[in-house]
Amino acid sequence: MAASPRPLSSQNCRGNRDQAIRRLEQAIADHESLTITMIKVDPKLDPLRGDPRFEALVQKVVALKK
Repeated sequence: MAASPRPLSSQNCRGNRDQAIRRLEQAIADHESLTITMIKVDPKLDPLRGDPRFEALVQKVVALKK
């Protein structure tokens, strides 16, 4: 499992949504358990909520948990 270059922060999410989404996609692909567990509730990800790409990732994680 590859580690993310650095953890996502709310500043990272606000500053560059595209990069934040790519990092989340990679974390999910790498099965990073903390990202998968916290994606729905982590307040650092609040700036991404409402973005269709982020919402699709949340749905993907929910499906993985089933």
